[in-house]
Amino acid sequence: MNLDAQGRPLSRREQFGLLAVFVAAFVARSLDFERVLLPDGEVVFAVGDAFYHARRALYSFLEFPDLLRFDPCINYPDGARIPHPPLLDWTTAGVARLFGSDVASFERVAAWVPVFLASLSVFPIVALGRWVASVRVGLIAAALYALIPICINYGQLGNFDHHALAGLLGSCLVLCFTRVLQIAAGRPGDLATVMMLLALLRAAMMLTWTGSLLYLLPGDAVLIWVASSIGNARLSRALGLSALASTLLILPIVAWMGDGAAGPFAAVELSKLHVLLYGSYAVLCLANGTLAKHYPRSDSTGGLVRLVLLAVPVAGIALMLPGVFTGLQTGLQFLGASDGYTETVVEQLPIFWGEGAYSLSVAHARMGALVYLLPLVPLAFFRLARSSNKDFVGWFLAGWTLLFGYLAFGQVRYAYDFAPAGCVGFALILFEVARRIEARGVFAGRQSVIVTILASALLAPTISGFYAPLVGLAMHGIQGDLDEIDTALLSIPGSQMRFAKLVAEATDEEGRCTPGALTRPTYGIVAHIALGHALHYSGQRATPADPFGPYIGQENFDALMRFMDSNHERRAEHLMETLSARYVATAADSLSRHKTSMLVRLHENDGGFYEGVPQLGRFRLLTEGPVGGIGMLSMFGDDEEHFAPYKLFEFVPGAVIELQSEPARQMTVKLPLETPAGRRFQWRGAARANDAGRIRIRVPYANPVELRSAHLTGRVESLGPYKVRVDERRFMVNVTEQQVRDGDTVYARKFDVRRFETKARGANQVSPARR
Repeated sequence: MNLDAQGRPLSRREQFGLLAVFVAAFVARSLDFERVLLPDGEVVFAVGDAFYHARRALYSFLEFPDLLRFDPCINYPDGARIPHPPLLDWTTAGVARLFGSDVASFERVAAWVPVFLASLSVFPIVALGRWVASVRVGLIAAALYALIPICINYGQLGNFDHHALAGLLGSCLVLCFTRVLQIAAGRPGDLATVMMLLALLRAAMMLTWTGSLLYLLPGDAVLIWVASSIGNARLSRALGLSALASTLLILPIVAWMGDGAAGPFAAVELSKLHVLLYGSYAVLCLANGTLAKHYPRSDSTGGLVRLVLLAVPVAGIALMLPGVFTGLQTGLQFLGASDGYTETVVEQLPIFWGEGAYSLSVAHARMGALVYLLPLVPLAFFRLARSSNKDFVGWFLAGWTLLFGYLAFGQVRYAYDFAPAGCVGFALILFEVARRIEARGVFAGRQSVIVTILASALLAPTISGFYAPLVGLAMHGIQGDLDEIDTALLSIPGSQMRFAKLVAEATDEEGRCTPGALTRPTYGIVAHIALGHALHYSGQRATPADPFGPYIGQENFDALMRFMDSNHERRAEHLMETLSARYVATAADSLSRHKTSMLVRLHENDGGFYEGVPQLGRFRLLTEGPVGGIGMLSMFGDDEEHFAPYKLFEFVPGAVIELQSEPARQMTVKLPLETPAGRRFQWRGAARANDAGRIRIRVPYANPVELRSAHLTGRVESLGPYKVRVDERRFMVNVTEQQVRDGDTVYARKFDVRRFETKARGANQVSPARR
């Protein structure tokens, strides 16, 4: 292991290289500016949790220094404690207030925060590479981190999620863990300073990421294991004091925020479990250090046995507390994607999975050819460990990258957590290959050149799948080619934002979730889970479930899923009433659903009679959009163009069209409609007469005598009256809005078909429905 570089300051050339890597990281994460920073001043946040982080941070921005802890607009109608730890949202709100007092200023700051934080991560990565090998290894590792697409995605402009801050803190934590291990092995270093920094980083990580224990527990377990194996009482006590400091830092915040829906000891959110675990860890370390000082062991086995004997009762007492075991079990289910929710979350699918199937091109777009080196990284650190028997760093990094590398193959998001240490491993592999090439007399004395060529070749597959589209879009924007285009519609989150604003315009104001208020709205929107946070922030509307999944309210989450899969309108109506919902927002997803399910009947068939599937008499299409927008299915390989990817339906009592006929006769109903987006379609209904010859069809739409423009009213409008047919008999029916609202019965009457068709020929020309 080359440690010569550790004791000297960086040369000017190395400083320039570090600055260049930081700039490259910053620029690479800013490339999507055309789709994020819109010409009208609006900001498009990344799909999913970024929208909700923005909502929570906006509350603190408006009500600083207050923090939104309980939100009545999620898990509606019950509301829920917000599962996200508060550090990112609260600090961003405080920083944003330094740049302005309006919402636009806040949004611009929030959009740039992930870029800045993710770019800062290159500094601890350079330090990590420097400490385990050399400055050159650190610079190459940081350059890889700066340019690997999967690392860019999680720190990209507009991705105001925890990932960028968690990645920065995670990089610093790995660096701290390695420094402690180096000091334990006899390397020079100030243990007290490192432990103070570790205490702060540990607390900051717990206040940033719900999955912080995945980072912290393995690292701290290794540290106390090493301290016990070498009989270092001072290190054990220092670990105990550091853990105690971390516990005391988070304790008041945990107490202030209260318990969440997942329970007081939830592993999937900041909870008392974090206090319990690190309080117990502090007790264990302090007890172990005290015994090691007064009763030293001459062999490593004795120290480890003592640690185990101390850990068993401490862990046993902790697990005896009600709810602790359940909380840990829930965390393991989430980690293993076995909670029944993660199958539709793209970031929780395998790294080789994309566009609906296993795909090498998708993996190449995420990591380039480096994805094939991922299994070799632990081996590179094992080789490093064998070169120095007294150094624990190599063994630690081998185990660390083995854990996160394994998780990355199963869930792509863990590739980002793998990356800080993993990129150092990539750099070690590249330098070893370069050394062997150089030993053959090729590019003698040009090891850095060889490494640069190898790294470029490994990253080359990312050009077509990742960089080319982003750079091309940026160039078109700079040249002014996109001036006449709504660039928000070029992305999924931008399309969701535009739809959420349509929802806000089309629905009643009494359902508004004002950013700076905590009042409970009078109704909610049963929305596809993926639309939840966009509706919370951009639409300011409440939903019973969202990307938080079942962790903020299992009952309402299950009710929403039952609604989407329900085959019976009566059951769906009951669920709407249970959830106090007036509207339904739909989107196509990747799940296989039966054609009789509510989601398919609404989103694909507009609630009308289709291929033998009955019509829905209490759900009417209100609006759809945005025209030309991108739906979620594009993430799963759906390249089909959709006229409007999202739709909003209103839940109404519905009027009943009734007609007397002969038993078993079938009545059909048709109503020509036009959406605000300009699409024309026929709503169809069908029913058969009962034994008494009475036929009844519930209809959700009104058809005013005076035709109105859907474009002007912002909601679906009829293009004429209902046309009712029983065998060869035809009828015309007009239904008023009040009759729809009151659930009245309207009787069909005979009319002159030829006169009506001549009068309404223009209005009834219907374009094919595009879904």
